[in-house]
Amino acid sequence: MRSSIPIRCFFAAWLSLASLASIAPSSALAAPPVTSTSLAVEKGTLGAQALHNGRWQDAVDAFTEALPHAEASGDRALLAKIQRGLGLAHDTLEHQADALRHYQAYLALNIDEPLKRREVEIRVADLERVLRAGLVVRVEVSGARITVDGEVVTSADGAVEVSPGRHVVRVTATGHQDHEEAVQVDGGATVTLVVRMRRLEVGPDDVSAKAPKASVHETGSSATPYVLLTIGLVVAGGGITSFLLGDAEHARLQGYQDNAVWNDALQASVSPQTREEAIGKSEQGTLLKTIGIVSIGAGAGLALVGTILALAGGDSNEPKGSIHLVPGTSRSPLGFGIGGSF
Repeated sequence: MRSSIPIRCFFAAWLSLASLASIAPSSALAAPPVTSTSLAVEKGTLGAQALHNGRWQDAVDAFTEALPHAEASGDRALLAKIQRGLGLAHDTLEHQADALRHYQAYLALNIDEPLKRREVEIRVADLERVLRAGLVVRVEVSGARITVDGEVVTSADGAVEVSPGRHVVRVTATGHQDHEEAVQVDGGATVTLVVRMRRLEVGPDDVSAKAPKASVHETGSSATPYVLLTIGLVVAGGGITSFLLGDAEHARLQGYQDNAVWNDALQASVSPQTREEAIGKSEQGTLLKTIGIVSIGAGAGLALVGTILALAGGDSNEPKGSIHLVPGTSRSPLGFGIGGSF
């Protein structure tokens, strides 16, 4: 693709600038000193001549040599002409990316050349449209993180607009191996990259390392709340059993009374030994019930004290010497005490 900017007009403008820069004072007998401006004009003139004669690569070389001298001179008009000349030469050689870069540098200098600026602006718009490229990254794993040249791709379809050239695509996902790949994208083209992630292989050692383990500690003084809780529940359980047995004896005595065993009419038919046994069993039942009630109260008290002491210790710090057999959970004094009693 050839440049649409007239080259002959550029050559004429360059010659007028070079002729003005080469004028020396008439009184000077010695050669003028070599300066950045003079070197930039010298090399730039060679570039303009090569451009006029169709030697495009020679023009690029000459203008490239002139560029640092023009920058050092501080002459914005001179620098603008060299940037525009480089843009024309690269454009004619179809080095579109380089042409665009030098055209944009020329426009950034903001030289008061309305017609030339307009020509360059139109050409820049054409080049930007041609050089616009696209990259679409498709990943089969949901939730994957995609970056292109270190920039995160936020679009839902994985599409991103890039400049022509080589780009590095990196994809990461939990439970999968990281994927990195270099992609070449040409100007005006859209490249679709399909990434197939590989799952990480988890060995038995990794599984055992990640599995929660039960911790067993020796019982020490800090286990007192659990001991009290366990004893209290056992005593309370024994008290309930004693109470139920005593209540059963009373129920049996009540049955005798309901069957008129103690009626006056039948007193003579019941031996004194039988009456003594019935009275004795009644007294045993009363004693068992009394023991049961006392045991229930004492056991409940011990269990309550143990629970309060365990809760006062808090779950934030594991007590030294405590027994903790629940995988992956905090201590549960109530759960351990009930489990221990049964």
